[in-house]
Amino acid sequence: MAEPTLLGLPKELREQIYLLTLPPQHPTNAKRPYPREPPLLQVSHFLRQETLPLFYANTPLSTHTTIDRTSYNKPVLRYYPWWHHFPPTRFQHIKQFDLQFDFLERYFGEPVTITFTIKLMRGVHFEIEHRFKEGWWRDPNRRGDPKDCEEVIEVLKGHFGSVLTGLLQPGGAVKLSADDLDRLLEVDTDTLP
Repeated sequence: MAEPTLLGLPKELREQIYLLTLPPQHPTNAKRPYPREPPLLQVSHFLRQETLPLFYANTPLSTHTTIDRTSYNKPVLRYYPWWHHFPPTRFQHIKQFDLQFDFLERYFGEPVTITFTIKLMRGVHFEIEHRFKEGWWRDPNRRGDPKDCEEVIEVLKGHFGSVLTGLLQPGGAVKLSADDLDRLLEVDTDTLP
């Protein structure tokens, strides 16, 4: 009887083994746009084809957007679209996007950072969560109230939901391209409070 090999196992079982061997990834961002691919992806062409989608599906992509104000108090979005340099064949496998927004809270002018995490899934389609920068919520010197940011959060979540719903493919799958990520970040500034 022949010894069982990794490639002799069913694909579903191999994928579970790959997931256990792939290291957890830090989000990609403008400072670190390309994640370091683990050695497993370089073993053979076949293993690379099987593990590349799993690796990038578990590597979040992060963006950073600043909402500034003009001298007429009109919001202006500023971001650097570094993700256009990311290879499309890898970009299509990414399933989590962390969209960070920095702005000044409108009553006290206090800097606020909110990160929206968008997870692309099958069946449920997508999920949007948000969180404030760690520590800001509990800072005793904080004058602003997180409730003062609710309008901004609702406008951004509504925009993200609208764009993602428009990108749904038959069967509920959502795959984003670099241009789709631009559409997510191009919020109508007239809708921002």
